[in-house]
Amino acid sequence: MPKYLVNLDLNQNQLIKPRIENLASAPSSPVTGQMYYNTSNNTLNFYNGSSWINLAEGDIESVTAGTGLSGGGVQGDVTINIADTSVTANAYGSATAIPTFTVMPRVV
Repeated sequence: MPKYLVNLDLNQNQLIKPRIENLASAPSSPVTGQMYYNTSNNTLNFYNGSSWINLAEGDIESVTAGTGLSGGGVQGDVTINIADTSVTANAYGSATAIPTFTVMPRVV
């Protein structure tokens, strides 16, 4: 089988029926962008320059804030915030008014 020692430019033509390298474990000297199919755990992996990433684990596609919450997002780090309830921090209830609970101030 010939080995190409230079980049192969397909000039925007499609690559038909490609096959990713099948290995039982990750290559020991990877380069950024390298891919392989792990035959031990049946996962497709790529090297991001510092570690192997299992593509099957993926990423969360979106986070939606529900009732009483705000925030969310569809990429990167997202934050969910709880709405201000306007309840005063205090201890509520007594030995005869069960249950007792404590409202703590919101930490921002």
